[in-house]
Amino acid sequence: MVRARVWGLVAVVLVVATAAALRGTQRPARAPRAGVAPPDVADLPPGPAAADAPPVPRSDLPGAFAARVAALDAALAAGGAAAQDAAADLRRLLRTDEQSRRAAEAALLDPGTRRELRMALALVFGTLPGSDAVLLDALDRFAADPELVRCALLALGATREPIDEDDVFGLGDRPYGEGGPKGIGITVRREIDDARVRAEIGSRLAAGEAANRRAAAVALRASIARLDVRDAFLAALRGDADDGVAGVVGEALAQWAGGPGDEAERSQIVEALLLRAGDDGLDGYRFRLEDDFARIPLGTAERAALAGLTRPPHPLGVRSFAIRALAGSAARSGGEALDGARELLGGYLRDDADAAVRDMAARMLGRLPLDDVAIGRLARASSQDGEWHVRYAAVEALGSAPTPAALAALRAAASEADERVAARARELLRDLEER
Repeated sequence: MVRARVWGLVAVVLVVATAAALRGTQRPARAPRAGVAPPDVADLPPGPAAADAPPVPRSDLPGAFAARVAALDAALAAGGAAAQDAAADLRRLLRTDEQSRRAAEAALLDPGTRRELRMALALVFGTLPGSDAVLLDALDRFAADPELVRCALLALGATREPIDEDDVFGLGDRPYGEGGPKGIGITVRREIDDARVRAEIGSRLAAGEAANRRAAAVALRASIARLDVRDAFLAALRGDADDGVAGVVGEALAQWAGGPGDEAERSQIVEALLLRAGDDGLDGYRFRLEDDFARIPLGTAERAALAGLTRPPHPLGVRSFAIRALAGSAARSGGEALDGARELLGGYLRDDADAAVRDMAARMLGRLPLDDVAIGRLARASSQDGEWHVRYAAVEALGSAPTPAALAALRAAASEADERVAARARELLRDLEER
């Protein structure tokens, strides 16, 4: 059964490849997308074979390509690591044999190619230089197939270097990795130089299924240094309610804001990021911003917006994000910001009704330079808070400030009734004494 299906696929590829050769390199131009210059696709093979194309004997197809595309199709049907290996074998051939690459392009664009194989071919092309035109064509021809669209978008942003590294399809669970059919995964982290390609991808940020909007964002995130991408991401951030999409665009914008960019644009981006930070259903978005806010110097208005998010009645997820972001950015935001962060955290450590907030306040205080007021509040919490984990967090924070007051509080905690707290206090005392 599988063998019959595979040879049927090979026959389809044969017909398409032969029709491509008969018609030369000219093909009908596709209508340009409104407002977007059409990509240069003159070097692509023709589209699907004409209905009256003459049949071609199977033996006329280059043997290496026939074997590899059949192996990939069979591996996709079976699943497992074999699909990754088969994709690597096909990539090795396509980057070294132009005739096979043309046949593979024709198979990608032919509507008779099995859907799952088409998705895999898109990902393989994504790892090869010079593939943007055929991938854009596939996006338009198969716009009604959301899974193919997702794979083609990811492929447009895929890493393509080093060119001679073929075993790159088991990376779906790595940093910047994205998965396709049957475990085929690629790294999606390429800065896209071509403005036309960025515009084509960006047009899909605002339309279609959430998975495809996210794929468009993933494909563009490594191009965040480009103003057109930042504008597209800001528009998506303001209007997209999906946590996955918001998380990708928000993280990329926050990373840019932590760099040496224009100050006025940075303020605009940070304001937009904070406007979404209190929204329901965006826990992933908030989580992805926390580390990046530690690299962003914040002005008075931005710190005030974050401080507002730290207060009830905001839910714990929002308050946690805001507390961490405010404390993380304090060191980069000047002395006034440090003083304000210590005061806010100390107040929550002393008074907040939620033990999780008191715990977090203690931990965040331990990451800041401590003054006498903060040390006094930590010392009080280490002995008087009703929750052992808050006392433990206060002890941890005191270990970062070896002042007489902090050492006295640690010695008192070493006799704490809860052994977890007492043991940690003794460890910190030994460490401080050995310095």
